[in-house]
Amino acid sequence: MASAGPSPPLLDLMPDGLAVLDARGRILTATARSRALLGHSLDPGLPFDRVMSECVAAGTLRLEPDVLGRVLADLKADEQATARPAFVPLADGRWLRLIASPSPEGGQVMLLGDVTALKARERLHRQTRRLFALTIRAATDGFFHWDTATDTTYYSPRLNEMLGLAPGTLNDAGPTLRSLIHPDDVPGQGRAFQQMLDGADRVEVQGRLAHADGGWRWAAFRVLPVRDDDGQIVQMIGAISDITARREAEDALLRANHELEARVVARTAELQAANDALRREVDERRRIQARLEHLARHDALTGLPNRRALEEHLEQMKAQRSATGAPTLAVCYLDLDGFKAANDTHGHDFGDFLLVTVAERLQACAGAGNLVARLGGDEFVAVLDLARGVDHEAFLAAALARVAEPVSDAQGRGAVVTLSAGVALWPDAANDGTGLIRAADTAMYAAKRSGKATWRLARGPEVAVPPTQDRRRRPESD
Repeated sequence: MASAGPSPPLLDLMPDGLAVLDARGRILTATARSRALLGHSLDPGLPFDRVMSECVAAGTLRLEPDVLGRVLADLKADEQATARPAFVPLADGRWLRLIASPSPEGGQVMLLGDVTALKARERLHRQTRRLFALTIRAATDGFFHWDTATDTTYYSPRLNEMLGLAPGTLNDAGPTLRSLIHPDDVPGQGRAFQQMLDGADRVEVQGRLAHADGGWRWAAFRVLPVRDDDGQIVQMIGAISDITARREAEDALLRANHELEARVVARTAELQAANDALRREVDERRRIQARLEHLARHDALTGLPNRRALEEHLEQMKAQRSATGAPTLAVCYLDLDGFKAANDTHGHDFGDFLLVTVAERLQACAGAGNLVARLGGDEFVAVLDLARGVDHEAFLAAALARVAEPVSDAQGRGAVVTLSAGVALWPDAANDGTGLIRAADTAMYAAKRSGKATWRLARGPEVAVPPTQDRRRRPESD
């Protein structure tokens, strides 16, 4: 066995391992790096073939015996050979490269290196080439491939065709894809590229590309970055679809939607205007209906309740109180003395003014909670709620005095009228509203016969029987 010594310290600084063999293939010396890579002591004097077999047996090297034999045969160097590399997989997944070179003494110098990263790059390159080939075959859209290491770009014939260019027109020396991007879309393309630099494994963006006919074509870009083990982009593969027709359809749809929205807004405004007009018409009809209902129960000249409203009021008042005990309602039939003469002398407009003035004075004398109605002509009726403490005698005294005050209008026309009144108490004079009015009317005529400007009280049902003539049409006797 040849003598051997430790490896020189300088050799231990090499990144690769080193083992020197004699002419018979026995180890003369080996560095610590080579021992670490093979997981063996590599003692001097051991045949290198035996060391390799022991590593296979120990599971350090993943080789079948026949494969090991071929590897060892490849490592045998003759005088003409300068280096024979062999690649051996390690049990932990790494790859070991062995290069044998002849030594001047007839032996071999064996270099051992960890080439796992190199093998990974080779595998990535093969995978990329396969992916590239598959993409080329499957793509119906335009395609480009950029190699960052060489800064060269491949453009597919279909991409040139999409832009109205002859095959091969797009190239690194001539117009590039980047030079055809619409200026307004350049910032968006830049942001997409930055996303890939930041780690995105796929980006999609839309933009416009110049066409040979002078127009623009909308395109969808789908770009896949290919990275090495350090995450650095080594290639970019991109597919480009012509979406001009789709974008034009979307724009047309958007315009149609805007037009539809505008028509909807205009139609809504029309409907709102029609609705407002209808609402105003409904409100006007309600006002008219309310006015008609008011006129049906009120005197058009004075605004006082009319006979219909008077009778309804009497029935309501009676329904709210008992028909036994002390009287609780007083019906006062009021008739003007001298009205006909004033109306004939000064005209109907003054007569109307006189009636309105008398109506206001009677309402003031009756007070809140009591009703004053006009039956027609110069006849009025007051209904007093005695249950609330109203004194019918006090009312009549005030009414006679107030009505007798002179009346004059803006034209200087004037007149003095007086009041004759008849009073019927409920339930003494009658049980129903019509009977009360008739009894009061009869008592009022008694006041007229006694000299006017006074009042009389109906004493019972027998007094309440009305005279045979229709009181509403009787001629004024003053």
